[in-house]
This record gives sequence, C-alpha cells and structure tokens, in this order.
Amino acid sequence: MLLLEGLQGPADFLQFSPDGATLLSAGTYGTGVRLWDLTSGKLRGILQPKQHRDPVRSLLLSPDGTRLVVGNVLWDLQAREILCRLEELPTGPRLLFSPDSQTLAGLPETNLETLRGHSWPVMKWDARTGQPPTPSELIRIKSGRDVLAFSPDGHTLATASSRGADIGLYDLATGTEIIAVSSESCTSKKGRYLLGNKAAFSPDLKSLAILRTEATLRMPIWSGNETSRVFLYDVATAQQRVTLSGHRMNITSLAFSPDSRTLATASLDGLVKFWDVTTGKEFAGFDWRLGRLYSVAIAPDGMRAAVGGKNQVIIWDVDS
Repeated sequence: MLLLEGLQGPADFLQFSPDGATLLSAGTYGTGVRLWDLTSGKLRGILQPKQHRDPVRSLLLSPDGTRLVVGNVLWDLQAREILCRLEELPTGPRLLFSPDSQTLAGLPETNLETLRGHSWPVMKWDARTGQPPTPSELIRIKSGRDVLAFSPDGHTLATASSRGADIGLYDLATGTEIIAVSSESCTSKKGRYLLGNKAAFSPDLKSLAILRTEATLRMPIWSGNETSRVFLYDVATAQQRVTLSGHRMNITSLAFSPDSRTLATASLDGLVKFWDVTTGKEFAGFDWRLGRLYSVAIAPDGMRAAVGGKNQVIIWDVDS
C-alpha cells in the first residue's frame, strides 16, 4: 500500500497514466496537478501551479497519455508545456477525450438552458495542437442531456440528462440517435429528483454506468446525505439491468476495471465498494480511514486501485 501525502485539500480527481507508472491528482481547491511515481510513492512534479489559480473543475488525461486538460488549459504532458487555452471549453461530465486522443468533445460552456426545447451542439476541439482554439460542431443531441460518455471504440456517444433518466446513444459517424430510452421518471418521490452526475462505458462496450443522486432541488447546497445509486444499462438495448446501492452518503466517483467485470465506487461515507457488474452485488469493501472520499481510479492492468480523500491518496493492490 502507498500513502501519498502533501495534497492541499481534497483529491477530487485521480487518473492513472496508460502505463500505470504515474498517478495524476488534483483538487478543486488545490494548486496545480501532482504527478506521483507509483514505484517510490514520491512526487515527480507539479504542473505549474501559478497557471491554475482558478479552481480545478476538471482533470482529463488523453488515452495515450500525451495530452492533459486542466480547466480550459491544454497541456503537452510529455514536454510539460502549455499548448494553449481552449475557448468555450466545458468541464466535468460535459467534456471528454475521443478514444484515439485526437479530439476533445463536449457541450460548450454556455447557458444551455436558453436552448432548452432545441437540440444541443456537441462541439469538438483539436487535442493535438489546440488550434484553432475555437471549436467546431461534431453532432447535435437532444436538449437536456448534459452528461456524456464516449464508447471505448469511438463509435458511440452516450448522453444522459442530469435531471432525469432520459438516455440516448448516438452513432458518431452519422450523428443519428440509435437508441433512446427513459426508464425512470425525473421525480422519483414527491419533491425529490434524480440528478445525473457521471456516465461511463465498460471497456468491453457491454455496460453503461450512470451515477444518479436523489435530492431535493430546494437545497442551496447538498449536505452529502442524499441517496446515490449507480444504474447499469445494457448498451445493446439501453435497458436498465441492475442498480447498485448501499453507500450511506453521496457517491462521488466510479470506475470500471479493465476486464469490465467490476465497478468501483467511492463515497462521502468513507468507503470504497467493489461491485459485480453482472449481478449488481457488492463483493468487497474498503475503509482506509481517510474520512470523506472524493475520487477512485483503477490502474490499466487492474492490479491496483487508488482513492482520494482530504489531503491524502491511498493506492493498494486489489487482490491483497
């Protein structure tokens, strides 16, 4: 087990490098992106904290490990140099890399509510050079779907609504919606709503996981005690297969194992849970005494996992 310390605030974002040798960590209220050597557990460096004075609202590493997006800044990670700042770049579940690492795609950082009732444009940016910094249109999707996920083969875009269970799968080659389904009502109980937070495909393309939190929209801020669940859908039909529930507080992060058999979740209740994707049953749980947890990641070889708490990250062997 490795304990990484010295973070300034919660580790909201964690990503393993494709070769599994480095872990990247960042926090909304921290300074910069930390690169950790996973052999020694030592800090390799921090990417220009002075360049990221604004809160880090997203951290995205390209699948080939050569490009990094922090906020609206595109980095050449190998040279550790900033390529450019991208215009209208979104954050969080509205932005993602294409599987070939050539393109960034997402919903533009604009007031999408003004377009409600109309289709929304999914824009694309050149992830190799960042030029031009202004985006071009990739496809258009149904309005209200503001949580996105690329399929690992780059052929399909999954979209979900952050305020309901409306889901659509789009063929990126044609821009057509191939599957649309709404399996649950936006209002699950009187005065309470299912809010979509994150979406992810399994590496084998068979499952789509969507994290939803049930909350009242009257709350000025979430307390952390709302009910979070992960809904697993069959990609071929977009029909809901199983529901994962069991955390006592909000689920903050999820990650598939490379073999697609396991889904890991981290929660503000301080627990990491491993779930069987086929049955929806929890088969392992970990409490590393870090308090609230903000992120979870599984290494590309599936042998190690990492979880981020406040000021600390723990990495452990999954089979231990």
